[in-house]
Amino acid sequence: DCRALAAGYILARQGDGMSGGQGVIILKSRLARDAAAVIGGGLVVAVAVLLLAMAPEKRESLEKVMEAEAAGVAKLFASLTPPTPGFQDMAAALIEPFLETTSMTGIATGDGKGEGWLALGPEPPSAQLRFDELPKSGALKIRHPAADRIDFAWVMRFNNDPDRPYVMAARMNAAFVDHEMVEFMAMSLAVTALAAALLTIGMLGFLHVRIIRPVLRLRQRMHDAAADPVHPELYRDAAVEPGEVGDMARSFNAMVERIGETLAARQTAEEAAQAARLRAEGALEELRAAQTGLIQAEKMAALGGLVAGVAHEINTPVGNALGAVSHLARKTKTTAELFETGKLRKQDADDFIKSAQEAGDIALANIQRAAALVRSFKQVAADQSADQRRRFRLDLYVEEVLTSLTPQVKRCRLDVAVAIPGDIELDGYPGALAQVLTNLVGNVGLHAYGDDWDGPRPLRIAARRDGEDAVVLTVTDQGRGMTEDVRQKVFEPFFTTKRGAGGTGLGMHIVYNLATQRLGGRIEVASDAEPQSPARGTTFTLILPLAAP
Repeated sequence: DCRALAAGYILARQGDGMSGGQGVIILKSRLARDAAAVIGGGLVVAVAVLLLAMAPEKRESLEKVMEAEAAGVAKLFASLTPPTPGFQDMAAALIEPFLETTSMTGIATGDGKGEGWLALGPEPPSAQLRFDELPKSGALKIRHPAADRIDFAWVMRFNNDPDRPYVMAARMNAAFVDHEMVEFMAMSLAVTALAAALLTIGMLGFLHVRIIRPVLRLRQRMHDAAADPVHPELYRDAAVEPGEVGDMARSFNAMVERIGETLAARQTAEEAAQAARLRAEGALEELRAAQTGLIQAEKMAALGGLVAGVAHEINTPVGNALGAVSHLARKTKTTAELFETGKLRKQDADDFIKSAQEAGDIALANIQRAAALVRSFKQVAADQSADQRRRFRLDLYVEEVLTSLTPQVKRCRLDVAVAIPGDIELDGYPGALAQVLTNLVGNVGLHAYGDDWDGPRPLRIAARRDGEDAVVLTVTDQGRGMTEDVRQKVFEPFFTTKRGAGGTGLGMHIVYNLATQRLGGRIEVASDAEPQSPARGTTFTLILPLAAP
C-alpha cells in the first residue's frame, strides 16, 4: 500500500517538474520505502490506538442515547394514573406504538417491594427490583451480553407525586449500538487511511527533497570515488543542502580530499621505496658478487696452499728415491767395469746384489709414498675444483683429505685420530666436504693451538649414523676454546680473531655455507674456554644427510 501511495504521489508531482526517472529512483530507494512504511504505519497504529481508546466512550454515548429514549417513554408512562381496573389497557395502548418504532423490546412496572405489576412487549424485563437496589437519580443499567440486550430501571412517581413511587424497567435492543460502533470504526479507519496516505505522500515528498535526493547523490559520489582509487578527490559533492545532510556531504568532501592527499603521499613513498629497493638489490648483487669472488679466492688460496704443501711433501720421497737410484747406478757401473776386466769377485757380486736390493726397497717405498700423496691430492683437488656429485665412502675420503693435508698437519704438529665406520656411504659433493674439513683442520692449527701452544695437540675426527638417512660428523680439539661472544660470531663473514696473523674471516663462513646449502645439512659449535676445565676445547658438529639435496 505504501508503494502504491508513493507511486500516486510521484504521478501527481510529475506535473510539477519531477521526471519519471526521479520517480523510479524514489521507488527503488530503500530509504524512501522505509520512511513511507514508518510514517504511514506509525500513523495507522497511532489512530488505531486512539480509536481503541475512544471505543468505550463512543459505546457509552450510544447507550446514553438509548437510555434517553427509554427515559422518554418512562416519563410518558408516569403521566398515567395509578393502577386501576383499566390501567393495563391504557398502558398497552400508550406503549405499543413505541415498541414498534423504537429499539425497545419490552416494559414492566413493579411496586418496588419485589412484586411486578405490568409487563408489556415481546421481551419485557423483570420489574421485581426493590427501591434500595436502584440509584436515587438516573437509571440502573443491566447488560445482557449473550442476548445483546440492555435493561434500564428507574424509581418513578405517578404525576410526580412523591407519595406514589414505583419501579419501571425498559429493555432495549443493543444491536443498534453494535451497528453504530461498526459504522463508526469503519468510517474512522477510512478517514485515518486517507489521512495517513496524504500525510505519507507529503512527508515522502519533503524527505525526497531534503534528505533522500541528497543522500542518493552522495551515495553515487561515494561509489564513483570508490571505483577510482587513484583520484577520489575528483568526486567531491556540491554540499548545498543545509543541516545534517549538508554537513555529511562536506565531511565526505574533506574525507576524499584527505584520501587523495594520502594516496599521493603513498604513491610518492612507494616510488621512493621502489627506487630504494632497486638500489638495495643492486648493492646486494654487488655484495654477493664480491662475496662469491672472495670465497672463490679463499678456496683457490686453500687449494694453492694444498699444492705447495703437497709439492714440498713429495720432494722428500722423490729425493730419497733419486738418491737410492743414483747410488744403484754408480754401483752398477763399478760392478760392470770389474766384470769387463775380469776382476769381478764373488764378494763384489754379493755387495752389488745387496746394494741393489737396498736401493730398490728405498726407491720403491719413497715412490709409493709420493704416488699416494699425488693420488690423494689429485682426487681432493679435482673434487674441490670440479665440485661434481658422486657416491663415496666417508672413511676413505676423509683419509684422502688428511693425506693431502699431511704437510699442514705436520707443520701444526697435530695428532690426528680418525674414528669413522666403514659402512657410511654418502651421495653428495665430496669437494664441498673436503673444503669443510680443510678449513676446520686449518682453523684448529691456527686458532685452537697456534705456534705458542705447549703440550699435546690432539685432533679427533669421528662419525656415526643418525637414524636411517643422516650422519653426524664431529671435529674435536682440546685447544684454547672460544668465549661466548666469539662462538656466536664464528660463522659471520669477515669475523676473525687473527686479523694480522693469516686469518681472513671467511674460512668458517665458507664452512657454514657449504654445510647448510651445498651439503644440505646444518653445523653446530660447542666450546669451553675455561683453562682448568676438563672439557676445554671446541667441537664442530656437522649433521649431514646421506643424500645431499
